Amino acid sequence: MQRFPKIVLAALFGLCMLAACASDSPEDLEDGGSDARALKIAKEVMKALGGRGQFNAVRYLSFHFVGERDSQRVSDWRHDWDRQKGDYRLEGKNDKGDELLMVFNLLSREGEAYKNGQPVEGEERRALLEFAYGRFINDTYWLLMPYKLRDPGVMLTFDGEEVINNQRYEIIKLRFAPSVGLTPQNVYRVFVEPSTSRIHRWEYFPEEGKEPRPAWWNDWRQFDGLTLALERKFEGRNTRLLFENVVASKEVPPGIFILSKGMATLF
Repeated sequence: MQRFPKIVLAALFGLCMLAACASDSPEDLEDGGSDARALKIAKEVMKALGGRGQFNAVRYLSFHFVGERDSQRVSDWRHDWDRQKGDYRLEGKNDKGDELLMVFNLLSREGEAYKNGQPVEGEERRALLEFAYGRFINDTYWLLMPYKLRDPGVMLTFDGEEVINNQRYEIIKLRFAPSVGLTPQNVYRVFVEPSTSRIHRWEYFPEEGKEPRPAWWNDWRQFDGLTLALERKFEGRNTRLLFENVVASKEVPPGIFILSKGMATLF
């Protein structure tokens, strides 16, 4: 199985995705650098999702991040996340066909790494844990961005309206403070459909002034309080990102972050 080509390592204030950094109170969220109309739209998006309290109540999140090109699956990474403790599990195949499994903590960035069922040590272990952390940053942002519009360090501005296929959209431009995430130079234009306050599309810019990479957000569903879009279809390309086997729960499955001694068994 080939690895899905790198699209973007999204900027994200990653540790504030942990429950310890979340808040039900709007006053605890930073609005510095954002304008009033963009903030109003962002608040309506959150309201349509069920509110920040619903997001904060989910302790365990699991999903498969699947890449598809020309109707063929080219990558599949399973994520398991304890949002309260920051424990994380990532598994899938790299572009060489090696089965990788990493179990670590998002705060300490320490943990275990396995390749083809065998433990990996030293520099290779460190490299695999850094790879897993990068996938956490990227893949969870592709899934959860609507819930992250008002995170600390996110700056929102209203960027006008556009009509596409007879549908009017209000557009928020999203930037990051210089110290935020792994790629703070990234910029997004987020297209919100006013009658539902749902995000239908975004344009990703590797940095201001570069050509955009637009994708449509489709297949919205609910999962125990979370409202998520499960498809990203790239405009002008026969390429999709899919989120499969999504589980959102207030309870963490027993043993999900505990491995058998000396050996890892892939799901």
